Amino acid sequence: MTAPEDAPAALDPMHATVRDLLVELSTAFATRDVGRLVRQFSTRADVLYAGSEEDEQAVGPGPLRALLAAVLARPETYAFEFRECHVVVVGASATVVATGTGTQTGPADPHRTPALPAECDVARHPPPPCASQRHPGRAVPAVVDTFGYRVVGTLIVEDERWVWLVLSGSEPTPAL
Repeated sequence: MTAPEDAPAALDPMHATVRDLLVELSTAFATRDVGRLVRQFSTRADVLYAGSEEDEQAVGPGPLRALLAAVLARPETYAFEFRECHVVVVGASATVVATGTGTQTGPADPHRTPALPAECDVARHPPPPCASQRHPGRAVPAVVDTFGYRVVGTLIVEDERWVWLVLSGSEPTPAL
C-alpha cells in the first residue's frame, strides 16, 4: 500500500499495521496461499468475508476457508495495491476503508475467436482454430485486467495480533 500524497511522512502505528495487513492480504491472494490468507482472519464463529462477486460470501472459519480455497483455485490470480487508507480505532477494534486497484491476471481464453462480420459466410470462411490448435505446446499469453478496488473491514485483536473479523471487497464504479 502506498500512502496518499497528502499523508504525513510517518504513518501512525495503526496505519502502519493496517498497511502491513493489506500488503499481506495481497501477497496471499497473489501467491494463492490459502493457509496464509486464512491466518489473517479471526477464528470466531462469526468471522465474515464478502468478496466482490455475488457468490463470494462466507460466515464462520470452515466456510471461509472453503470459499477462499475456491477463489484461489481459479485460473486467475489477484493482487491489490491500496493508495488510500482510513482507519478508525475504537477500543480493541478498528474499522478500515482502503481504496486502490486490483489486478486480475489469467490465461487468455484459447477458444475465444474474434467476432466475424455479419456478412461473412461462416461455411466458406470458418473461424480460426483456437490458439492451442494453432501452436500446440505453446503457452497462451496472460490477460491482465486492472480495476478499482475497495476493502472495508473490521479488525480485532486475537492472540495478540490484529486479524480481520469482517472483510468485504468491492469494485466501485467510476463516478459520472
